[in-house]
Order: sequence, then C-alpha cells, then structure tokens
Amino acid sequence: MQDNVTKELLLFIILSSILCSLVLYFYLGNIKLVLINFISVCISLIFSFSLSNKLFGGIELVMILIPAIVFIITISDFMHLLNSDKLYKNKFRSFKTQLEKIGMPVFITSLTTAIGFLSFMFSSLIPLFRFGVITTITIFISLFVIVILYSLIIDFNINKNIKNNHFLDDLIVSIVHLKKSYSYVLLASFLVLSFLAFNNFKVDNFITDEINKNSDLYTDINFFDTKFGGIKPVTFIVKNENPSLSSLDSLEEIILNHNFVIDFSLNDFSKPDNNEYLIKARMKDIGSSQSAVIFDDILLKSKDLSLDLEIAGVGFLFDKISNKMTFEIILGLILAIIIIGLVFVLLNNFNWYYFPISLIPNILPLLTTIGLLSIFGFYFSLSNAFILAIVFGLIVDDSIHIINAYSMSRNRGLSIQESISHCQMYTYKVVIKTSVVIIFTLFPLLFSEFKSISQLSIITIIAAIIALIFDIIYLPKMLIKYIS
Repeated sequence: MQDNVTKELLLFIILSSILCSLVLYFYLGNIKLVLINFISVCISLIFSFSLSNKLFGGIELVMILIPAIVFIITISDFMHLLNSDKLYKNKFRSFKTQLEKIGMPVFITSLTTAIGFLSFMFSSLIPLFRFGVITTITIFISLFVIVILYSLIIDFNINKNIKNNHFLDDLIVSIVHLKKSYSYVLLASFLVLSFLAFNNFKVDNFITDEINKNSDLYTDINFFDTKFGGIKPVTFIVKNENPSLSSLDSLEEIILNHNFVIDFSLNDFSKPDNNEYLIKARMKDIGSSQSAVIFDDILLKSKDLSLDLEIAGVGFLFDKISNKMTFEIILGLILAIIIIGLVFVLLNNFNWYYFPISLIPNILPLLTTIGLLSIFGFYFSLSNAFILAIVFGLIVDDSIHIINAYSMSRNRGLSIQESISHCQMYTYKVVIKTSVVIIFTLFPLLFSEFKSISQLSIITIIAAIIALIFDIIYLPKMLIKYIS
C-alpha cells in the first residue's frame, strides 16, 4: 500500500499539472503566466511535503490529497488576482489597486478554506490531525507565494494581452438569463435532494472503505472475506469464574448462528490467576452499523445464559473508533461552518444577514450532492466525512468572492444593479474558470486505487458544478434582497 501511495502521488501530480496547464493556457493564452502558476504550485508542494517530513517524519496516505488541493487553491487565487478591469501605467499603482480590490477577498477565502481544514484538528485520528495542520499552513504559504509572484508579473508586464474568452461571456449570459420556470424547478430539485440527505443520513464504516472496489487489492481482500469466513477479527471474553460447559457451548452456537467463524477457544492463562475464557472469531466486513446489531444481540443472549461477556478484538474496536471519529469530523465541519458565518458577520460590521448569505450557497450544494449520492447508497463513513470537510473547504471560495465583489462595489457607491453587473462582468468569469480547474485537476483522481481518493474527485466535481449554478443564479437574488 505504501508503494502504491508513492506511485499515485507522483502520477497524479504529473497528470494534474498537464491538465491544469492546458486549461490555463486555453484561458490565458500566455505561456509565461501558465509557467508562473506551475512554479507557485511547485514551491507550495515542496514546502508542504518538507514540513510534513520535518514535523511528522514522512508523508502519510491522506497527504496524497494535498497536491490536488494546492493546485486548486493557488490557481484559483491567481485567476482572481489576474482578473483586473483596469491596468495602470504605474506598476506599483496597478499592484496596490489589485491587492486592495482582490487581495482582501483572496485572503478571506484562504482564511475560510483554512477554517474548513482546521476541522480535522478536532479528530482523535493522528493522520487526520496532521493533515489538518499541514494543509492549513500550506494554504497561507501558498497565498504568500502567489502575492510575491504576482508582484513579479506586474513588474515585468507579463499580465498584458491576456486572452479574452467570449465563450465564457456567452455562457454567463445564458445562465444568468435562465427562464424563471427553469430556475424554480432547479431550486426545487436542490431542496428535494437536500431533504433526501437528511432523511437518508447514516453512519457506517467498513474495513474496506478505503480501497477502490475496482482495484486488484480489493479483489484479493474480498476473496479472503467471502471464501475464508471474513477479515474482521472479534474476541469474545467470558469473565465468569468456572462457567458451565453447556453455557459456553450455547454461546459458541449463538456466535456461529451470526455467521462468525470461530478460530479457537481457550482459557486465558497469560496472567496469573486469570480464568477468563476467550473465543477468537472472525466475521465478514458487513459494516459497523449491522455489526452493532449483531453484537448487541449476542450480549443480550449471553445474559440469558448468565454469562459475563465482553467483546473486544481489532474488528470490534475498528467499529467503535471509526464511528466515533466519523462523528468528530462531522461535528468539526459543523463548527467550521458556523465560524465562517461568524467571520463574515464580524467583517461586515455585525450585519447578521451575512451569516445565512455566506453559508447557504455552500451548505445547500453540499447537501444536494449528498442527497444525490444517497440515491446510490451513500453513507457517512470516516473517509466520506473526511472528504466532505475537504469539499466544503474547496467550494466555499467562489461564493465568498462574489459576496465580496458585490459588497465592495456597494461600498464604492455603485447601485445594487451596477454591483451585480460588475460581478457578472468580472467575478463570474473567474468563478467559472476555477470550477473548470477543479474538475480537470481532480479528474485523474477518479482512477485512484484508494476509494477515498476517487470519491473525493466524484463528490468535489458534483458539488463544484452545483455550487457554481447556485452562485450564479440564486446568490445574486439573495444579495439584492438582503444586502442593500
């Protein structure tokens, strides 16, 4: 598995680099800007992995996601900085003006993205905690690198003659002027799918959750699981002194009736004066939810046999710990979402309308995605909860840029309609561009041998598309109604 992680890490970096470079060149038509984008990503990745090696002695499985995250964050911020409606002859003025207009929104998106990843620091799972620390630090290092390189772009006039893509203009017009009947149907679909997300909420964990079902590794493990009695070891400990043989036989029969395979039974003589009776068994990887029902039934029936039974073993502990950590990540994500809303309220003079406006465009697409996937059997596992926290951190950027662009336009004295028009003319283009970058960057991950990696790609791509639609069609309506 370690070798596979290393191979995939290198392969995904190469493929994502090629795809992103092609997309950026299509947008910008400037090979120098593409190269500078690539350099910023490389610097950020070198720092990130060096920091991981220095602090934690290596790169863990979850770190394989960092390249894709860095690609998305750095390129998104670069695209926003390059999106200027006016260039000045004085280079310092151009740099200063753009930082004043775009620099603060870029910093806020970095902050909110970092808050999303900080949710992993509430996890008791050490690799996730480390991932949260490294990614959070990397986000701000990437921002620093981007600003430095952007100053060089201005200084050497590299940002002149950026290609203007009329296809995006036409796409924005068609989305913005979507018929009301269509927009109502679309919104109703989002709400129905969000309801399904709540209605089908389920926490479950399988030992093989992390492994892609199309991989050779899963085929081997599944063969052992189905043909040799299961891969999930469970130990039953009878603590009665001198239990009757009939009670022990009945207990073993109950265990066997639940499709366990008993490897052996013995008295535990590992400790002096210890008369515990151990039953070493295995079960199939049927998930923590269904396993919990079986364990409860065995414990209940053991009481009828007057046996003091305790369940242990790697499989049992996996169920308990993975479920606990899944809820930790979900709670951490909820806390991060609330903090982001409060940050927006604080930054906008305690205007509480910013709380729902900053959260709804990000929560609803996430719930819609979960609802859509729940039709195909989606459940919250440790890896899925981990993925959703990452997805929220990535998709939150676009809505924040639109909200900031609108608020800054209003503060400059533009009317409500002029502010919306400004967003449509400049910010929407970058939002669409960054969404396409997300799709192309994560596309190679679809073919990962590890399920969490491939699911990150699927969930993020779906959520990014839904968030883009919501940000362009419905977010402006919310801004017009509540932010005057």
